[in-house]
Amino acid sequence: MVGALAVVATGCAGDDGGAAQSAADTGATAVVAEPVATSVMIDTTASPAVAEPAAPGLLAGAASASVLPTVDGTRAYLDQAPGWDDVDPNDPGVFVAAFDQGAVDVGNGSSDAAWVHDDVRATALALQSDGETVIIASVDVYMIFAADAAEIERRARELLDPDLAEAAHIIIAATHNHHGPDTAFSVNDDWYAVMADSTAEAIAAAAEAMQPATLAVATGEHRFGMTDVRDPMIVDPRLNVLAVTADDGSTIATVVQWTSHPETTLGWAPPIDLTEACAAKG
Repeated sequence: MVGALAVVATGCAGDDGGAAQSAADTGATAVVAEPVATSVMIDTTASPAVAEPAAPGLLAGAASASVLPTVDGTRAYLDQAPGWDDVDPNDPGVFVAAFDQGAVDVGNGSSDAAWVHDDVRATALALQSDGETVIIASVDVYMIFAADAAEIERRARELLDPDLAEAAHIIIAATHNHHGPDTAFSVNDDWYAVMADSTAEAIAAAAEAMQPATLAVATGEHRFGMTDVRDPMIVDPRLNVLAVTADDGSTIATVVQWTSHPETTLGWAPPIDLTEACAAKG
Protein backbone atom coordinates (compact mmCIF):
# COMPACT_ATOMS: atom_id res chain seq x y z
CA MET A 1 0.00 0.00 0.00
CA VAL A 2 1.40 3.33 -1.00
CA GLY A 3 2.32 5.74 1.77
CA ALA A 4 -0.60 7.63 3.22
CA LEU A 5 -3.41 6.70 0.89
CA ALA A 6 -6.54 7.77 2.66
CA VAL A 7 -9.84 6.12 3.42
CA VAL A 8 -13.38 7.31 3.90
CA ALA A 9 -14.75 4.04 5.20
CA THR A 10 -18.02 2.27 5.64
CA GLY A 11 -21.49 3.35 4.66
CA CYS A 12 -24.61 2.28 6.52
CA ALA A 13 -25.96 0.56 3.43
CA GLY A 14 -24.97 -0.36 -0.09
CA ASP A 15 -23.06 -2.90 -2.11
CA ASP A 16 -19.33 -2.58 -2.57
CA GLY A 17 -19.81 -3.16 -6.28
CA GLY A 18 -16.24 -4.38 -6.77
CA ALA A 19 -14.02 -7.42 -6.64
CA ALA A 20 -13.42 -8.97 -3.26
CA GLN A 21 -9.65 -9.06 -3.81
CA SER A 22 -7.17 -6.51 -5.04
CA ALA A 23 -6.89 -6.66 -8.82
CA ALA A 24 -3.92 -5.43 -10.84
CA ASP A 25 -5.90 -3.46 -13.36
CA THR A 26 -5.05 0.12 -12.52
CA GLY A 27 -1.93 2.21 -12.94
CA ALA A 28 -2.26 4.50 -9.98
CA THR A 29 0.48 6.98 -9.26
CA ALA A 30 0.76 8.47 -5.81
CA VAL A 31 2.70 11.61 -5.03
CA VAL A 32 3.69 11.91 -1.39
CA ALA A 33 4.89 15.33 -0.32
CA GLU A 34 6.71 13.96 2.72
CA PRO A 35 8.74 10.79 3.24
CA VAL A 36 6.48 8.00 4.46
CA ALA A 37 7.68 4.82 6.14
CA THR A 38 6.42 1.69 4.39
CA SER A 39 7.24 -1.97 4.56
CA VAL A 40 8.07 -3.00 1.02
CA MET A 41 9.66 -6.21 -0.24
CA ILE A 42 12.04 -5.31 -3.06
CA ASP A 43 13.66 -7.75 -5.45
CA THR A 44 17.35 -7.71 -4.51
CA THR A 45 18.27 -8.14 -8.15
CA ALA A 46 16.53 -4.91 -9.06
CA SER A 47 18.43 -1.86 -10.14
CA PRO A 48 19.72 0.31 -7.26
CA ALA A 49 18.71 3.90 -6.77
CA VAL A 50 20.56 6.14 -9.19
CA ALA A 51 21.04 9.79 -8.29
CA GLU A 52 21.23 12.01 -11.34
CA PRO A 53 23.19 15.26 -11.14
CA ALA A 54 20.85 18.20 -11.08
CA ALA A 55 20.18 19.41 -14.59
CA PRO A 56 20.93 23.05 -15.21
CA GLY A 57 18.07 24.99 -13.71
CA LEU A 58 16.23 21.91 -12.41
CA LEU A 59 13.56 23.10 -10.00
CA ALA A 60 10.98 21.13 -8.05
CA GLY A 61 8.20 21.91 -5.62
CA ALA A 62 5.42 19.95 -3.96
CA ALA A 63 2.22 20.74 -2.10
CA SER A 64 -0.72 18.81 -0.69
CA ALA A 65 -4.27 19.64 0.39
CA SER A 66 -7.12 17.68 1.96
CA VAL A 67 -10.09 16.91 -0.30
CA LEU A 68 -12.37 15.57 2.42
CA PRO A 69 -15.82 17.11 2.83
CA THR A 70 -16.12 19.62 5.64
CA VAL A 71 -18.13 19.95 8.85
CA ASP A 72 -18.93 23.51 9.93
CA GLY A 73 -16.42 24.73 7.36
CA THR A 74 -13.45 22.77 8.69
CA ARG A 75 -11.98 19.28 8.86
CA ALA A 76 -11.40 19.41 12.60
CA TYR A 77 -12.98 15.97 12.91
CA LEU A 78 -9.69 14.59 11.59
CA ASP A 79 -8.24 15.31 15.04
CA GLN A 80 -10.27 12.34 16.26
CA ALA A 81 -9.50 10.06 13.31
CA PRO A 82 -7.11 7.18 14.06
CA GLY A 83 -4.97 7.62 10.95
CA TRP A 84 -1.99 5.31 10.54
CA ASP A 85 -0.09 5.93 13.77
CA ASP A 86 -1.76 3.09 15.67
CA VAL A 87 -3.64 0.83 13.27
CA ASP A 88 -6.61 -1.10 14.65
CA PRO A 89 -8.08 -3.25 11.85
CA ASN A 90 -11.50 -3.12 13.50
CA ASP A 91 -11.65 0.67 13.86
CA PRO A 92 -13.62 2.33 11.05
CA GLY A 93 -12.60 5.80 12.23
CA VAL A 94 -14.37 8.86 13.54
CA PHE A 95 -18.16 8.95 13.04
CA VAL A 96 -19.46 11.97 11.12
CA ALA A 97 -23.26 12.31 11.19
CA ALA A 98 -23.45 14.95 8.42
CA PHE A 99 -21.12 16.84 6.11
CA ASP A 100 -21.60 20.44 4.99
CA GLN A 101 -21.94 19.23 1.41
CA GLY A 102 -24.65 16.68 2.26
CA ALA A 103 -24.55 12.93 1.76
CA VAL A 104 -21.29 11.76 0.20
CA ASP A 105 -21.24 8.23 -1.16
CA VAL A 106 -18.13 6.03 -1.07
CA GLY A 107 -16.17 5.00 -4.15
CA ASN A 108 -16.65 1.31 -3.35
CA GLY A 109 -20.40 1.54 -3.91
CA SER A 110 -21.49 2.08 -0.29
CA SER A 111 -23.95 4.89 0.23
CA ASP A 112 -23.72 7.84 2.59
CA ALA A 113 -20.19 7.83 4.06
CA ALA A 114 -20.21 8.20 7.82
CA TRP A 115 -16.76 7.25 9.13
CA VAL A 116 -13.40 8.81 8.36
CA HIS A 117 -10.32 6.74 9.16
CA ASP A 118 -7.68 9.15 7.82
CA ASP A 119 -7.19 12.03 5.45
CA VAL A 120 -7.83 11.96 1.70
CA ARG A 121 -5.57 14.34 -0.17
CA ALA A 122 -4.60 15.91 -3.47
CA THR A 123 -0.84 16.17 -3.86
CA ALA A 124 1.05 17.94 -6.62
CA LEU A 125 4.65 17.89 -7.82
CA ALA A 126 6.01 20.63 -10.09
CA LEU A 127 9.20 20.07 -12.11
CA GLN A 128 10.91 22.69 -14.26
CA SER A 129 13.99 22.36 -16.47
CA ASP A 130 15.21 24.13 -19.58
CA GLY A 131 12.14 26.32 -19.65
CA GLU A 132 9.68 23.43 -19.56
CA THR A 133 7.36 22.93 -16.59
CA VAL A 134 5.37 19.79 -15.78
CA ILE A 135 2.99 19.63 -12.83
CA ILE A 136 1.64 16.22 -11.78
CA ALA A 137 -1.36 16.10 -9.43
CA SER A 138 -2.51 12.87 -7.79
CA VAL A 139 -5.82 12.72 -5.92
CA ASP A 140 -6.84 9.97 -3.48
CA VAL A 141 -10.16 9.26 -5.19
CA TYR A 142 -11.68 6.53 -7.33
CA MET A 143 -11.21 8.16 -10.73
CA ILE A 144 -11.25 11.53 -12.46
CA PHE A 145 -12.88 11.66 -15.88
CA ALA A 146 -11.19 13.65 -18.66
CA ALA A 147 -13.82 16.40 -18.67
CA ASP A 148 -13.48 16.83 -14.91
CA ALA A 149 -9.68 16.85 -15.14
CA ALA A 150 -9.94 19.59 -17.76
CA GLU A 151 -12.05 21.69 -15.38
CA ILE A 152 -9.59 21.16 -12.51
CA GLU A 153 -6.77 22.15 -14.87
CA ARG A 154 -8.67 25.29 -15.86
CA ARG A 155 -9.09 26.27 -12.21
CA ALA A 156 -5.41 25.61 -11.57
CA ARG A 157 -4.26 27.78 -14.48
CA GLU A 158 -6.29 30.66 -13.07
CA LEU A 159 -4.17 30.46 -9.92
CA LEU A 160 -0.76 30.16 -11.63
CA ASP A 161 1.56 32.97 -12.63
CA PRO A 162 0.36 34.13 -16.10
CA ASP A 163 3.47 32.94 -17.96
CA LEU A 164 3.39 29.58 -16.21
CA ALA A 165 -0.37 29.27 -16.65
CA GLU A 166 0.08 29.43 -20.40
CA ALA A 167 3.11 27.14 -20.75
CA ALA A 168 2.89 24.52 -18.00
CA HIS A 169 1.97 20.92 -18.79
CA ILE A 170 -0.50 19.74 -16.14
CA ILE A 171 -1.26 16.06 -15.54
CA ILE A 172 -4.13 15.10 -13.22
CA ALA A 173 -4.62 11.52 -12.03
CA ALA A 174 -6.44 9.50 -9.37
CA THR A 175 -4.92 6.83 -7.15
CA HIS A 176 -8.10 4.74 -7.64
CA ASN A 177 -8.85 4.75 -3.94
CA HIS A 178 -12.13 2.84 -3.53
CA HIS A 179 -12.67 4.23 -0.04
CA GLY A 180 -12.76 7.92 -0.77
CA PRO A 181 -15.76 9.99 -1.87
CA ASP A 182 -17.32 8.66 -5.07
CA THR A 183 -16.21 10.49 -8.21
CA ALA A 184 -17.85 8.32 -10.85
CA PHE A 185 -21.32 6.92 -10.23
CA SER A 186 -22.98 8.78 -7.35
CA VAL A 187 -21.22 12.12 -7.21
CA ASN A 188 -22.01 14.87 -4.73
CA ASP A 189 -21.48 17.96 -6.91
CA ASP A 190 -20.95 20.32 -3.98
CA TRP A 191 -18.19 18.11 -2.58
CA TYR A 192 -16.67 17.65 -6.06
CA ALA A 193 -16.31 21.41 -6.36
CA VAL A 194 -14.44 21.43 -3.04
CA MET A 195 -12.14 18.68 -4.30
CA ALA A 196 -11.53 20.48 -7.61
CA ASP A 197 -10.64 23.73 -5.86
CA SER A 198 -8.34 21.97 -3.36
CA THR A 199 -6.54 20.16 -6.18
CA ALA A 200 -6.13 23.36 -8.16
CA GLU A 201 -4.73 25.09 -5.07
CA ALA A 202 -2.23 22.26 -4.52
CA ILE A 203 -1.07 22.57 -8.14
CA ALA A 204 -0.54 26.31 -7.77
CA ALA A 205 1.22 25.90 -4.41
CA ALA A 206 3.58 23.26 -5.84
CA ALA A 207 4.60 25.64 -8.62
CA GLU A 208 5.11 28.45 -6.12
CA ALA A 209 7.33 26.18 -3.98
CA MET A 210 9.80 25.24 -6.75
CA GLN A 211 13.48 25.27 -5.70
CA PRO A 212 16.75 23.70 -6.93
CA ALA A 213 16.49 19.93 -6.68
CA THR A 214 18.07 16.56 -7.46
CA LEU A 215 16.27 13.46 -8.71
CA ALA A 216 16.97 9.83 -7.81
CA VAL A 217 15.19 6.82 -9.28
CA ALA A 218 14.85 3.18 -8.25
CA THR A 219 12.87 0.22 -9.50
CA GLY A 220 12.11 -3.19 -8.06
CA GLU A 221 9.29 -5.68 -7.57
CA HIS A 222 6.58 -5.74 -4.92
CA ARG A 223 4.25 -8.75 -5.26
CA PHE A 224 2.57 -8.76 -1.84
CA GLY A 225 -1.21 -8.61 -2.22
CA MET A 226 -1.12 -8.79 -6.02
CA THR A 227 -3.65 -10.98 -7.77
CA ASP A 228 -6.01 -10.93 -10.73
CA VAL A 229 -9.49 -12.43 -10.32
CA ARG A 230 -10.07 -12.63 -14.07
CA ASP A 231 -8.63 -14.82 -16.82
CA PRO A 232 -6.04 -14.49 -18.09
CA MET A 233 -4.18 -13.61 -14.88
CA ILE A 234 -2.00 -10.59 -15.59
CA VAL A 235 0.00 -8.76 -12.94
CA ASP A 236 2.70 -6.12 -13.17
CA PRO A 237 4.80 -6.22 -9.96
CA ARG A 238 7.10 -3.37 -10.91
CA LEU A 239 7.52 -0.74 -8.20
CA ASN A 240 9.01 2.50 -9.48
CA VAL A 241 10.15 5.28 -7.16
CA LEU A 242 11.31 8.82 -7.88
CA ALA A 243 12.87 10.74 -5.00
CA VAL A 244 13.00 14.51 -5.31
CA THR A 245 15.50 16.13 -2.94
CA ALA A 246 16.29 19.77 -2.24
CA ASP A 247 19.86 21.04 -2.25
CA ASP A 248 19.89 21.05 1.56
CA GLY A 249 19.11 17.32 1.59
CA SER A 250 15.48 17.62 2.65
CA THR A 251 12.80 15.64 0.83
CA ILE A 252 10.58 17.60 -1.52
CA ALA A 253 8.51 14.63 -2.73
CA THR A 254 8.51 10.91 -3.34
CA VAL A 255 6.62 9.59 -6.35
CA VAL A 256 5.56 5.93 -6.21
CA GLN A 257 4.10 4.01 -9.16
CA TRP A 258 2.74 0.53 -8.47
CA THR A 259 -0.01 -1.18 -10.46
CA SER A 260 -2.72 -2.45 -8.13
CA HIS A 261 -5.83 -1.41 -6.26
CA PRO A 262 -4.62 0.65 -3.28
CA GLU A 263 -7.00 -0.89 -0.76
CA THR A 264 -7.73 -4.27 0.77
CA THR A 265 -11.15 -3.97 2.40
CA LEU A 266 -13.73 -4.21 -0.38
CA GLY A 267 -16.72 -6.05 1.02
CA TRP A 268 -15.47 -5.62 4.59
CA ALA A 269 -17.60 -4.41 7.49
CA PRO A 270 -16.16 -3.63 10.93
CA PRO A 271 -17.15 -6.17 13.61
CA ILE A 272 -18.76 -3.53 15.80
CA ASP A 273 -22.34 -2.51 16.56
CA LEU A 274 -23.28 0.25 14.13
CA THR A 275 -26.95 0.47 15.16
CA GLU A 276 -26.69 3.77 17.03
CA ALA A 277 -24.53 5.42 14.38
CA CYS A 278 -26.75 4.33 11.52
CA ALA A 279 -29.81 5.53 13.45
CA ALA A 280 -28.14 8.95 13.72
CA LYS A 281 -27.78 8.95 9.94
CA GLY A 282 -31.51 8.26 9.63
